Amino acid sequence: MSARKRTAAQPQIAAATTTPEPRALGLRYDPDLNPTGRTLPGVPLRDLTAEELAALMAWLRRSITATGWWSPITGEEKTA
Repeated sequence: MSARKRTAAQPQIAAATTTPEPRALGLRYDPDLNPTGRTLPGVPLRDLTAEELAALMAWLRRSITATGWWSPITGEEKTA
């Protein structure tokens, strides 16, 4: 019986499936700007990823911006 040859792509595929890529952050939550701990429906009081923001309805994204509790993440901060 002959052994099956491994291709160079196999280790890359294995690495991609076992090592998650860092998720980009969309907004950074600042609890000091929300001292009373008020909430918005369905929005966790923590940093929000771009993926999480995209899943929210437009009116809720506008509300998040209006509160001032979250600020956009720029530059090197984009990866967790």
